[in-house]
Amino acid sequence: MHCAATCLLLSAQAGLPGCGTSVAYGLAKSGLGEALLEAVQSLAHRDLVFSLPGWRLKLQRELATNASGLLTRKQPSLARKVSAKFPDVNTLLQYANPVTSWTEDTPPDASRWIPGQLDIAKLASLCELFFTWGTASQIMANFRKNIYAGACIQRLSSVHQCSVMIMIHSNQQPPCSLWMSPPIWQLTCQE
Repeated sequence: MHCAATCLLLSAQAGLPGCGTSVAYGLAKSGLGEALLEAVQSLAHRDLVFSLPGWRLKLQRELATNASGLLTRKQPSLARKVSAKFPDVNTLLQYANPVTSWTEDTPPDASRWIPGQLDIAKLASLCELFFTWGTASQIMANFRKNIYAGACIQRLSSVHQCSVMIMIHSNQQPPCSLWMSPPIWQLTCQE
């Protein structure tokens, strides 16, 4: 819920005016996001509406005191901006239960999905612009930790799909089979 709570706090239409990225992320990490998500997922609409004043009070208290130590400083003026209508229940429900291609009872038709190629350089530029990873070495460290394994699997998968398509058209036996066996990708090749 860190991401959803952060987005809610920053949202132009339903967000908390003046709440920046680092404050929103600190609030989300403080447990307020998890508490809000739990309420949204477990309570009936009416009960959720009645539980929000208590959550708002905790939000205001955290902003005013920084009791968790996860904010860069106390935010008393922001705490005073939390209105009795924040957060909007309908917006909360949309964040917690987004409409996706899986919303219906039947899975989506994935036969027409075409994976794109990951542009690592463009992703690095975006990370430098929007995240506080700062230097090129920090971006590289985060990519090594979070991006490269998935990028390699995606690339191997797309190369494999291309090879298999060529071999199918030429009636050759594919040299490799690639499948997903949760939670590990496996690649086996014939000698």
